[in-house]
Amino acid sequence: MKKYIFIRESGCFKKIDVQDIFYLEAARNYTKIFTEKKTHLVHAGIHAFEKELCPEGEFCRIHKGFIVSISKLDSFDNSRVKLFFRREALSLPLGGAFKRNIKQCISLVSRDYFFPEEPDFVKHEELENPGNKQNRSERKKKMKEPLIAKRRAVLK
Repeated sequence: MKKYIFIRESGCFKKIDVQDIFYLEAARNYTKIFTEKKTHLVHAGIHAFEKELCPEGEFCRIHKGFIVSISKLDSFDNSRVKLFFRREALSLPLGGAFKRNIKQCISLVSRDYFFPEEPDFVKHEELENPGNKQNRSERKKKMKEPLIAKRRAVLK
């Protein structure tokens, strides 16, 4: 676990404590590093910081333009990540390609809501009869049948 990083700013190298970093934002060939006290602008791509910070498990890439500190994360849903930054609520986008990154970075009590899996009845059927390959439209119909039955029950 890295305790600090050095960045070049105003002609000299400055030490930044990794625990003070809230998030990083890409700005073309630059990266903005947001800490509690100051925002630093560094002439390096966000991918360089991703290689240094994300494997440690303290940071997670959530979008092609954002990396957030897991410890500063407040909440998230399917499209947004929320954190409190400088005493204000901040909402950052969660990119579709990076949803799996969050799954790997944090531990969820229930992954069903955020990462729904295939219904159990389809899995059991495939396990019982793996040689029976159905075409795609037949599988879709089987998956929709319970949903249609539930909707009809609600409407009655």
